[in-house]
Amino acid sequence: MRANDVDVLMATMPENVLYASGFRSLSQWLIRGNKTPVVVVLGSGGDLTLVAPAGELDRAACDPPAVDSIIAFNTVTIEPGRADDWSAEDRRYAQMALGPGRPAGLWEALAGLGLKKAHRIAIDDPDLAAACRERYSAEVIDGRPLWQQSRLIKTPAERLRLRRAVEITEQAIRRSMEAVRVGMSEKQLGAVFEAALLEAGGRPYLTVIGAGSFGAYPNHVPGEYRIKKGDLIRWDVGAEYQGYVADIARTACVGEPNELQSRRWQAVLAGQKAALNAIRPGVAAADVYHTGMDAARRSGLPEIRRKHIGHGVGIDMYEPPSIGPNETLVLEPGMVFELEVLFYEFGFGSTQGV
Repeated sequence: MRANDVDVLMATMPENVLYASGFRSLSQWLIRGNKTPVVVVLGSGGDLTLVAPAGELDRAACDPPAVDSIIAFNTVTIEPGRADDWSAEDRRYAQMALGPGRPAGLWEALAGLGLKKAHRIAIDDPDLAAACRERYSAEVIDGRPLWQQSRLIKTPAERLRLRRAVEITEQAIRRSMEAVRVGMSEKQLGAVFEAALLEAGGRPYLTVIGAGSFGAYPNHVPGEYRIKKGDLIRWDVGAEYQGYVADIARTACVGEPNELQSRRWQAVLAGQKAALNAIRPGVAAADVYHTGMDAARRSGLPEIRRKHIGHGVGIDMYEPPSIGPNETLVLEPGMVFELEVLFYEFGFGSTQGV
């Protein structure tokens, strides 16, 4: 904030709200066009305040967010019943959402948070930024680059969540690989995978599982195709764990691979290893891309073409940096991203995530 001379930094996009506070509003995530007004306000003194409709704060009662204060506005249509029957969560929720004196709307709720005195406000939503300009004398700037820059370097706590999301995903891949049988449908295999995710404590976030030619379909939904001997099966999958997601891939062959399958798999493996070995602080993301692609081509896959071979992961599945041919961003400690040297071909399928 100091570097950008900002007094008040506001998060309204659900990803940034979750990042800043740990709070996840269901309506804000599911009804994007409605723009449920959940806002996190970071003041110049470092105080973090969550401002939300009373009806959204049941999650805060069950899983208290990491903020200094919570301001509820509007009403909640839950009858109070008998206080003697309340659970601990009921009491927390009632303290936030019931009783007189609550602000009627968002702008009234924001009134005491220093926006009128601020000289520069950064906010990540263009519509709310325009509304701020109408109400306050401060200069209002686009806060999206500030949040993106902050989220680029993961904290130790974020890295732990991401690591656990990967562990859960890998465990579910292994379980589903063990379940593969000739004649099984992709849909059945996907169900095994997602059940294993849930059992391990994750939530299904991405389930792209394709066998045979469907392995080349980047966004394939597991369907009725029946797995055959000799098929390549591609998993491009990920669990969500405590708001953070994994995005990893694996390829397996049903039975012994033929010469073409083996050669292409080995070439992708060579590219993946070369790209991985190129990663270090101070290296441009584009250099990692070219290292991986060149190695795959030299190793027997001259026809490989990719717009990128990796991308950042975090709360979103696609975050900076992009490991692409023109990405000038320099890698730094704390960045988290996945690598995916891969090859698609109709009739062949895919080799990815060796």
